[in-house]
Amino acid sequence: MRRALPLLALAALLPAAAGAVSAAVRAAEAAAYARCAVCHLPGGEGLPGAVPPLVGPFAALAADAQGRAYLALVAKFGLAGPIESGGARYLGVMPAQHAALDDAALAAALNHMLRELNGAHFDARLRPFSAAEIARIEAQHPGANPRANAALRAALAKGLLP
Repeated sequence: MRRALPLLALAALLPAAAGAVSAAVRAAEAAAYARCAVCHLPGGEGLPGAVPPLVGPFAALAADAQGRAYLALVAKFGLAGPIESGGARYLGVMPAQHAALDDAALAAALNHMLRELNGAHFDARLRPFSAAEIARIEAQHPGANPRANAALRAALAKGLLP
């Protein structure tokens, strides 16, 4: 996957009409999401009782600074411990993805989740993730790990998560 990452960088440079996204960008985002789809499934629906869905409050999280940090940190460093999503309880571990996906690929996967799985339209309020943003979030959260990400999720549950 790391060898395919130059495609992600190239795709990010391709011009897109306002509101439209090139097929190359969508393909690069889908390729990055393929690793996530192994557990969360191609449509992001997850597996009841085992793997939480990636549809639902995802866009609300991505529109909030703390929510964006949470999404980036979970994608990069994983998540461990009990969580609740959509009224269902999950107890498991999401493995860290930073060894397999660099920041550009993580941003592309998150953008696929937003655009394709949640039907989000990027605008001033909801902007696409970037590799630079993923790196900045990581720098702001030294020592990020799966358990710390669970604590961050618990804090977000009071306002952004159902």
